[in-house]
Amino acid sequence: MWDSDFLIKFEIMERRRKMVGSNTMLRLMPKPLLKESVPLINIPSVYHISYVTSDRVWVSHLNNLFLMNIAGDTLFQLNDVTNVSSFGVHSVNKEGDLIYIDRNHDIALISSDYNNKSILVRKSKKWIPLCIFSLSHTGDLLVGMGNEYFERTTYEYTRTKVVRYNSLGKYVHTIKYNDEGEKLYYHPTYITENGNEDIVVADFWSLKVTDYNGKHRFTYTGNPSVSGDTFTAHGICTDALLNILVCDVLYRTVHLIDKDGKFLSYLFSEEQGFFRPTCIAYDHRTHRLWYGHSDALNSTARLHIYRHINIENSVTD
Repeated sequence: MWDSDFLIKFEIMERRRKMVGSNTMLRLMPKPLLKESVPLINIPSVYHISYVTSDRVWVSHLNNLFLMNIAGDTLFQLNDVTNVSSFGVHSVNKEGDLIYIDRNHDIALISSDYNNKSILVRKSKKWIPLCIFSLSHTGDLLVGMGNEYFERTTYEYTRTKVVRYNSLGKYVHTIKYNDEGEKLYYHPTYITENGNEDIVVADFWSLKVTDYNGKHRFTYTGNPSVSGDTFTAHGICTDALLNILVCDVLYRTVHLIDKDGKFLSYLFSEEQGFFRPTCIAYDHRTHRLWYGHSDALNSTARLHIYRHINIENSVTD
């Protein structure tokens, strides 16, 4: 009889092989290579990126969502985004539909032709969705939620949780506590899934990672070699090598860590000319990074498209 862990790992490896091709080898580059730079006209900052295609992404600023092309043109705009959280409030499902938290705090879906809106999950009386992520391989939806009192001095909710729904908005399971029965999350702002099915949550002052079932694997609080480092987890994504990338808006860096929480490098930093890293997204088809930052001097946000992974024996650039 096959071991269940082996079968899960085999399925993950098969997914990765299909994404990159059986003859493709992926390796981290010594430093990321800039491919494109896209100014976002009249958008002073960008809080989150949801990848659609190789030349289209959704970006958000406050209560607005913009569908942008690689030239920086706005192709479509929505103005009914939640005002509770301006962070990881949108995602794109495997069909290319936009999923976002609307001003009523419902989780809504806009069809890929932008003509129809439907509600996947309605806000309850007790819980408010704060961040969402749609899984490309299953269609499941991960939602970070907060409840009751919000303490603005510590940016902490009284109660928090992560909920998994299926693609139709039906409840699957909840993650609330660590192994000691203590509250696991304080303020979920961004959420994603790694290729090994770990759930990765930017929890404002830290990064929390659990396995599929919610068992706490590790908490990342910044580069351990930097004494007194204060870390603020903002935009997050994962790549095909199972690395986790997280924006630290306070110290204006992007941390690259491995799947077990080991610090690997600062992928981007202020010394490289990045003023305020806010969000980051990874395209698993082309293995490119979409990286958003705000230019304080020009009051204009900008998207940079980078490659940080070498693709060997591949014709795709």
